[in-house]
Amino acid sequence: MTMKLKYRDGFESVGALAEFIGMPEADLVRLAHSQDAYRGFDLKNLKGRWRHIDRPIPQLRDVQDKLNATLTHNIEFPSYIIGGVPGRSHLDHAWPHLGKPLIITLDLKDYFPSIGKGSVYTGLHEVLGLSRSVANILTLLTTCDGYVPQGSPTSLTVANIASFRMFAKMYEHAKEACVLSTFYVDDIAMSGKRARDVIGPMRAIARSHKHLISRQKQHIMTEKVERIVTGIKANYTRPAVTEAMLKKVIDLVYAQHDSPQPESRIDRSIRGMIAYVDHVNEIQGQLLRDLEDLLPEPVIEGEKRVLERRPCGRFWKCPGRAHVASRPAAQLSSP
Repeated sequence: MTMKLKYRDGFESVGALAEFIGMPEADLVRLAHSQDAYRGFDLKNLKGRWRHIDRPIPQLRDVQDKLNATLTHNIEFPSYIIGGVPGRSHLDHAWPHLGKPLIITLDLKDYFPSIGKGSVYTGLHEVLGLSRSVANILTLLTTCDGYVPQGSPTSLTVANIASFRMFAKMYEHAKEACVLSTFYVDDIAMSGKRARDVIGPMRAIARSHKHLISRQKQHIMTEKVERIVTGIKANYTRPAVTEAMLKKVIDLVYAQHDSPQPESRIDRSIRGMIAYVDHVNEIQGQLLRDLEDLLPEPVIEGEKRVLERRPCGRFWKCPGRAHVASRPAAQLSSP
């Protein structure tokens, strides 16, 4: 089993890296060592859960955008690593497990904060084969306070690099038991008759790489229940949205029909949900398309649809996405 990733066109020196970024080497090194390169805040999602975000300053974000573009273009991740890989989505994570009688999903607890800069450096140096100096400067440019931040353009790719050996060991161990496994960021999905037997070894491998698998988010799903993988219903040989998702959209359509607010934020959100369902499963999508006529007609100016945006604190608030809210100081210790 190979423990290295295929990486094309690696940087030979820090100078070559700086030339690619388009800034003097001294400025790049200074930015990498900056103690004030991130702005931290806490994000409350639509489920009411808090998550800490470290957003890079514009100069660092520009650098990270360029780094992420070259890393994702030049690294060949194995097919079982799904999350953060261009061209792969949560549907690809669920697809191999569709129709399997036993599906188990596991969750890596506090995934990003658990990836320290040591793991990042090891991944860049040993897994990608970059020189020590280049691996060191890239580690500094892609970590915050010693860990991989949430909110950075490079975080998903860097996390995949740092976690590659752990995922590879998990995949091979599951394969030996005739169990299929896929990995979507912090979500692990397994299917096969002996999938239960693999849970313990998966936990042991995670611990050896300084990760913990959450017991609260462990789901063992048999034929008698709705089997869900990253929000996709996997009971059949074709993907579908969950019964809860379908009911939610139908209820929202009728609620909007009973008290219409033309081209309101909730109306646009409903249309987006219907389009998503149609993308996942055409039959379910057609059911909702038939109900879409109950919604008010969207307001159109010329050829362009008018979309509303408004500031929320320091950041933009977008329909259907997580929103920013102030968090009580007493809660800051447990994001």
